[in-house]
Amino acid sequence: MTDKNGSAVNNPVERNGNFYRLLIEHSTDLITLLGEHGQVLYSSPSIHAHLGYGGAPGREVPGHVRDLVHSADWPAVEQQVQQTPPDGRSDLLPYRVRHLNGHWQWLEGTVVNLLHHPDVGAYLLAVRDVTEAVRIQAELRARTQERADLLESITDAFYVLDRDWRFVYVNAQAQHLLGKSADELIGQVKWDVFPESTNNLVGTQYREAVRSGLPQKFEVYYEPLELWAEAHLYPSARGLSVTFQDIGARKAAERAEQQRSRILELTLQGTPWSSFCMKSPCWSSSSARGAVLRAAEAGRSAVHGGGTLLAGHLQPRD
Repeated sequence: MTDKNGSAVNNPVERNGNFYRLLIEHSTDLITLLGEHGQVLYSSPSIHAHLGYGGAPGREVPGHVRDLVHSADWPAVEQQVQQTPPDGRSDLLPYRVRHLNGHWQWLEGTVVNLLHHPDVGAYLLAVRDVTEAVRIQAELRARTQERADLLESITDAFYVLDRDWRFVYVNAQAQHLLGKSADELIGQVKWDVFPESTNNLVGTQYREAVRSGLPQKFEVYYEPLELWAEAHLYPSARGLSVTFQDIGARKAAERAEQQRSRILELTLQGTPWSSFCMKSPCWSSSSARGAVLRAAEAGRSAVHGGGTLLAGHLQPRD
């Protein structure tokens, strides 16, 4: 190696035999050499900063790595180390190591198998402290699970579409009403999965919600699923959140009430009570209409026979 003037420049490693030792001793990563059976042959000074060991009497590093690693993590760590091929490198997944004070720190890093190297004869572990990262990840997982539990607890069907109309979340009730599992829906474009909804009221309302940025509410009958639904749409910068519920029972009840009312109107036509019933304020009451219909069903002659049966059912409170 030469400088810009062509003069020889000594390689620092060649110039100073302590080069690697200085690098290791000043590294913030923890460097450890393990014997073939897990005995601790060497730990860099950074072990004091990471785990509190070293630097004073009574702080000696345990003689075997098994005495440092959490018992629940030791089998995986041992397997990862022992399965590393000669001169090969393996990643060490996060594992817990006991601090001198008794609490647990999370470490991760790499292991290199140098057992057959004449100058080393050990496993070389280079690890770093990831305790804070593991804590943050655990909190994020907990929050994600809380949100998932909350969404699954919603009795209404609920799903989320991204800006490209792809399903990104579908709760259990939505899967039930749509007749498809989350695996069949996540990542799929809504219009590809349910093409009949592209150009009907559903498609119109969805596009309007995204265009305007305003919530939408509507009722629709979706024939492919034979489903009456009331839907609420909530647009956002990330896409569209949709809640809907099966209103088939309510629609059936409304149709039944309409049919009963029509039958009653036809039954009362031409009777002395027809003009009174149709014009009376109480006619808007379903209980009044029900009473009249029950009376009518008892027999058309009862209606003609003085109206006493009807009079007993029609009261001002109805």
